[in-house]
Amino acid sequence: MTKGGLEIEASSRNDTILPLDEIKRADPKRVQEMAYSLANGQGKGTMTREREGRAKLSWRLLTLSSGERSLSEHAAISGNAAHAGAELRMVDVNAGTRTHRAFDELHGLEGADFHRQLTVAVGAHHGHLGPAFVERLVAADDKPGLLSDFDGIRAQFVEDNAQAGRVADRFAVIALAGEMAIAYGLLPWEQGTALADCRLLYGEWLSRVGGGNAEDRQILAGILDFIDKHGSSRFSDVDATEVDAKVFNRAGYWELVAGKRLYLFNKSALSEAAHGFGLTRVVKALEVGGALAKRDTDRDSRKTKKYRIPVGGSARLYVIDPEAMDSEGGGA
Repeated sequence: MTKGGLEIEASSRNDTILPLDEIKRADPKRVQEMAYSLANGQGKGTMTREREGRAKLSWRLLTLSSGERSLSEHAAISGNAAHAGAELRMVDVNAGTRTHRAFDELHGLEGADFHRQLTVAVGAHHGHLGPAFVERLVAADDKPGLLSDFDGIRAQFVEDNAQAGRVADRFAVIALAGEMAIAYGLLPWEQGTALADCRLLYGEWLSRVGGGNAEDRQILAGILDFIDKHGSSRFSDVDATEVDAKVFNRAGYWELVAGKRLYLFNKSALSEAAHGFGLTRVVKALEVGGALAKRDTDRDSRKTKKYRIPVGGSARLYVIDPEAMDSEGGGA
């Protein structure tokens, strides 16, 4: 689907839900742009053949992505890591590695038989519940009660930062709608089923992405990946008596402290490792993660430590402890 086609599809589903499948068929270079567009709720401005402005498409909907790849995995094919913001806007739901592949419970049937019956039932009956739900919702006309019910459900979704909170908001909305449909008698489920399932999916998402700020996690993961790739080829012992001639395009040095290897990054390598983020933002993420192992105390150090280096002279380097980053979920 092109971005324009996606905008038309989103507009046609305004105030409902847009489930996306087969993400691998989207252009890896543009899939993040699509995620932002869906979340922003407004299409691009275009012109008619007469060069008159065409009305922008707009929408407000929930988007869930399911497929063989996550957004970050698909975006990586183009050589660019997914932005944390895009991953928060398009929530990947685990729908392929459950107890029975796509299902948790087969209700006494074989997997293929259950899937076939479900497909036939959906084909015959999809679209009935939505209008009936809206009719009951409008007839109740109880906005204060609705907000109070949402607050009660939202309180059961635990988060440790505002970014995860925005995802929790969306799962809570889905849970509330499910519980209301059960109360209306529109779903033959036990009360609490929708809430429990939404909490399960949210908990799986949260454990997969990890706690804390999403950009911080992405920065730390990028630096860890850089060390894994270049630790032996672009770093050498800072205490060596001679320059290591095997190191090209030097990223820095390493230092052994109490049997642990610390990596001493130069400025350009640190920016390279956390591609897409400014140096100030990278240093902040390292500080929050407790990964800056050493620094000078003077105001001009800018979180660096001054070292004598084998080539002669000195350099200010960022001293990074990979073990601290790994414990903060940077490798997740």
